[in-house]
Amino acid sequence: MRGTRILLAFLLATAMAACVTDKKSTSDDDPRNLDAQGDVDAGSDAPDVLQGDTDFNPDDPRCVLIPSVAGDVFVNAEGSVALGAYVYSTETGSAIENQLLGFEVVEDNSAGAHLSTSNAFSDSDGLGEFSLVAGLEAGRIVIEVSTSCSEPIEIEVDAVALPSGDLRVRFNYPFQSTYNVAPVDAQLFLMDSIDCNDLDPGEDPHGEFLSGSTGSVNGQVVFERLATGQDFTIVAIGYGAFGERAAWGCDDGIETSASITTDVEIDMILLPLDPVGVYDVVSHWDFREALRQAGGPGAIIAQIADIFEDPGRGLYDLIIDVLESQFGGLIAGLVDTVLDLFGLDDTIADAINNVIDSVPFLSDLVTIGQDITQVVTNLELLQEWEIGKLLNDFSVYGRETVTGVALYWRLGCGPLDPPDCGRLPIEWDPDGIGTLAGDWTGFVIGYNGLTIDPHPIDFNYGILILYVLENLLLPAITGMPAPVTLLQVAQQLIGCPGIGDFFSGGNNDCLISDSSIISSITGCICDAETTCNARPGCSDCVGIENVCNGFVNTIFGPLITGIIGGLDIPSVITASGECDLINNDDDLEVEVLANGELRGTLNFGGTPAPFTADFSGTRQ
Repeated sequence: MRGTRILLAFLLATAMAACVTDKKSTSDDDPRNLDAQGDVDAGSDAPDVLQGDTDFNPDDPRCVLIPSVAGDVFVNAEGSVALGAYVYSTETGSAIENQLLGFEVVEDNSAGAHLSTSNAFSDSDGLGEFSLVAGLEAGRIVIEVSTSCSEPIEIEVDAVALPSGDLRVRFNYPFQSTYNVAPVDAQLFLMDSIDCNDLDPGEDPHGEFLSGSTGSVNGQVVFERLATGQDFTIVAIGYGAFGERAAWGCDDGIETSASITTDVEIDMILLPLDPVGVYDVVSHWDFREALRQAGGPGAIIAQIADIFEDPGRGLYDLIIDVLESQFGGLIAGLVDTVLDLFGLDDTIADAINNVIDSVPFLSDLVTIGQDITQVVTNLELLQEWEIGKLLNDFSVYGRETVTGVALYWRLGCGPLDPPDCGRLPIEWDPDGIGTLAGDWTGFVIGYNGLTIDPHPIDFNYGILILYVLENLLLPAITGMPAPVTLLQVAQQLIGCPGIGDFFSGGNNDCLISDSSIISSITGCICDAETTCNARPGCSDCVGIENVCNGFVNTIFGPLITGIIGGLDIPSVITASGECDLINNDDDLEVEVLANGELRGTLNFGGTPAPFTADFSGTRQ
């Protein structure tokens, strides 16, 4: 309704842009007498607050001025009223922002009328505002509004002496424990220009006649000397920690009574943050417990991850598991209990870790193992989340799509390097692994909380692990073209020929065994079997390089690849969770998804097991 009035006024003014002068008629039966306690400077002369030229340039008639108030304007003698003008482009019809407007009293029959400012820039709605304080007597006041791109217009105000009363505005805000708001503004409008049905919750209508502010919802705002016989609308706005409009209320049909103060209480609602938008999200998924409970290959991978994460504790637990398999759970449990009672389990674990830390080769091997098993313990997915609204402001839907994966190769990173040392962000290849996405619904709760309902995500976790290793992580750290197998990397890193040379004493050399030292070997120990075969007198020969290659081929070839490949079965994730919604500016749009947590189950062939994930995101 209000927008229609402004549009009609704009069309009329555009048609008369060459000779615009807005004249107001007065009416004694429509008194409008407005004032707000402490809101307008009562000094005799308001200083210029801005510098610039507001004289009309006839060579640049590109805009038109529209008064911010429609109809006759009345103010009580010595009262004040908020006025202004909108500036619109004559070419596009849209509001012009940051246009300098000048204000001047060109006629005053009230003996001492003055303005709060002589100029102002237009805001995003094209509105430049000022306040008029009437003089001591009744009379006609004319204010000229000018700008460089339009003919000036005049706003007429009649100062009258009529019966008046006060309004004392209080606020009912039952959500203070959820989210406190301060300060709180109260805006006063004439109801025939704006009523509550014209406004959406949270809307700041602008163009108020008077306004006041209080430091909290427990305070009050008093509007003094308001004309009787007039209906008013009051809009209350509470501001949050970042200056955003966080609470809102409206009441209309409010009247004053002569010479008394009327109390008004505005019910205020907590406005929900708006999470609608697209976010770049980083999530970390820990599937270790899910794989452990799934049994079979999954349990083996979880145990390998445990060993690499804490070698001492992992190997200790592995020893206990071997004892249990060999001698039964009773004996293994007894040994574990005794060692734990005397703190020897930690001593053993610490001793193993100290040995590993003191040997660079073993320390590097652990680092490599941690990086390889990150696809189980801390898989970092790069995602795009699209969030929209469903039935109301509190009900939302979302779609999460994986756009990449971030892997880490920390070999060579030191303790003082930043946490992202060795990070390798890699774009997702849907042709190689398929699209990994999920759709969900949720709710905005408690002002700044988002809950995510349980939802399924279909994908094959075994294929994901092998694909990430062979097509993303290993090619990135070796420089070899994809796919790169674990066997190829192990052969490159371990270097069996060099180990053979080290034990045999040099290239193409052998160490002749002494039966008093190595009674089980009656032949030679050489760097490789080819050297053995060419060496006279070595009927029985051990080639160190060949033994090393056999170990590498067995461990990093069919064993680990076969274990991982054993997870190549259909799997389904069911996840739910929550996060905090963070707004960092003066609107209600969410900028950050923070402290996100997901919980759910990973189902391997009918065996559900729990998993956890964390996430955070920023608006694109």
